[in-house]
Amino acid sequence: MIADGTAKIDVSLTVSSINPPNNLNMLGGEVITITGTGFDSDTSASTVKFPTDSTDCNIESATPTEIKCKIAGFD
Repeated sequence: MIADGTAKIDVSLTVSSINPPNNLNMLGGEVITITGTGFDSDTSASTVKFPTDSTDCNIESATPTEIKCKIAGFD
């Protein structure tokens, strides 16, 4: 059930690659490029987190086919 005043929108997106795929600097600061389709160009409308430890990747730029984000430090 959806509450009054809210909307539910299903969006298809596909991730085809993440670069670099491994060996990230634990201190952070590396820029990761995520390539695919269905991304939002509005950087404030999306978030990128790594599920293993909820590490943030701060979005620097976005197009419908590419997101570039800078990874925060992690354990």
